[in-house]
Amino acid sequence: RHSRVPHALSGCLGLAPFAIIGVAKTRITRRTSSRPHFEITMALRRMMPLKRQAASMAVRSMSTGGWMSELPMGPPDALFGLIDAFNKDPAEKKISLGIGAYRDDNNKPHVLPSVRKAEKVVLDNMMNHEYAGIAGVPDFVEKSLEFAYGEASTT
Repeated sequence: RHSRVPHALSGCLGLAPFAIIGVAKTRITRRTSSRPHFEITMALRRMMPLKRQAASMAVRSMSTGGWMSELPMGPPDALFGLIDAFNKDPAEKKISLGIGAYRDDNNKPHVLPSVRKAEKVVLDNMMNHEYAGIAGVPDFVEKSLEFAYGEASTT
């Protein structure tokens, strides 16, 4: 019986479920023996050297019928289902809007000209690389008070 990596395993490692599935590029095969699936174990160990022990314990717990083997599987991720459908679509003219980034013909992120202009304005005018005083940035504090309490708060 095959199943996707349960959310509990990804939570144990501090990763989103899709990160484990993406790195492992396989499914876990639940076995009756105590020996964990080698490829999954190695993929998890390569992901984050500082969390190798947690990865080993999680895989061992799943493969030996520990408490994690009883956890129900989380629902499939709708976004990755959309991306999978896009990748399987044979149409030549198609646009993937699955990740929330515009892409060019070479599948590279396309930054809108308005975003570039806004970045330039912010960086040119506000970034003096000085620490704020103990009372904060005066203009920011003033605008925050005005936003929170109305125009009368700044008088």
